[in-house]
Amino acid sequence: MANPAVNTILAHMLHDETSDIQAVQTTHRLALIDAWQIQPGEHILEIGSGQGDMLAALAYAVGPTGQVTGVDIASRDYGAPYTIGQAIDALLATDYGPRLRVYFNRDISQGTDFLNETHFDRVVLAHSLWYFDSLAQLAETLRVAKALSSEILLAEWDLEMTAAAQQNHYIAASVQGQLRLFSPHSKANIRTLITKPQVNDLARQLQLTVADQGVVVDPAMQDGQWEVSYVQSAFTPDKVINRGASPEIATFLTDQVALIHGRTVPLNTFWFRLQDH
Repeated sequence: MANPAVNTILAHMLHDETSDIQAVQTTHRLALIDAWQIQPGEHILEIGSGQGDMLAALAYAVGPTGQVTGVDIASRDYGAPYTIGQAIDALLATDYGPRLRVYFNRDISQGTDFLNETHFDRVVLAHSLWYFDSLAQLAETLRVAKALSSEILLAEWDLEMTAAAQQNHYIAASVQGQLRLFSPHSKANIRTLITKPQVNDLARQLQLTVADQGVVVDPAMQDGQWEVSYVQSAFTPDKVINRGASPEIATFLTDQVALIHGRTVPLNTFWFRLQDH
């Protein structure tokens, strides 16, 4: 039986009602919210809000007395099967609308004057770390986030595998990150493979305390299979060479993709609560 909270959130979202994809994705976001201990009435800033998967769950969690602000560097017409503009417009048209503010084409590392608030209870980056162009760009974003809140909440796929069937997701993510290194101008779906040790290093550099951390295991998540399907289609030798890689690098990457086999189980998700004291 579906979680009543999930059904409530789905009723506010633009999604395919014949599929369980959004229910699975929303259940995962609620697990992160529970781990982070987000409370009603809080004011939250989400960086990398995308199509609103976490935004909708956060709006539910903070309730009518809370406020959630979403910021994304992408334009309104980015994304599929619905653009992020379509997805966010649908969310804003519901009774969650008054507790939401969403900004497109915005990079907070380039300035925050557009924000309606100068301080938030928490700043959230959920499954958006791998889309940063570099570790340095993430560090600068976290530096700005630290000025906006005393607590930063992070979540991303964990490259530390705990099951053999997670290998496929690992390979699919890894080859995309490698292509980005070998061909920086390629438009890889994944750009920078941020890991737990790197988050710990960033916390030390920014003088943030790791107040809590953990792992969410969610084998129902579809992302592993999506990434596998993507690389099996996009990582042929000719296609990789056309994206700027040498023939040798193309062979190196496609040989890894050829190792994908059998059942795909998604990687676990690591999460952190970083605090500024």
